[in-house]
Amino acid sequence: MIDELKSFVAVVEEASLTRAAQKLCVTQSAVSKRIHRLEDVLGAPLLDRHSKPPRATALAHRIHEHAVP
Repeated sequence: MIDELKSFVAVVEEASLTRAAQKLCVTQSAVSKRIHRLEDVLGAPLLDRHSKPPRATALAHRIHEHAVP
């Protein structure tokens, strides 16, 4: 679950799946899968995938505030 949280933080901070993947030295697909797993655990979407690029939801911003000191 640590990789999922690191990916989540990177996506919110970079506002881009691609830039988050580059920052983490993994593929964009890996970051996307990690975010999906985290969304499954939480039972709620963290990214609005209808916008280009995907944007963090209000829930994602609230979680980010607590996840990052």
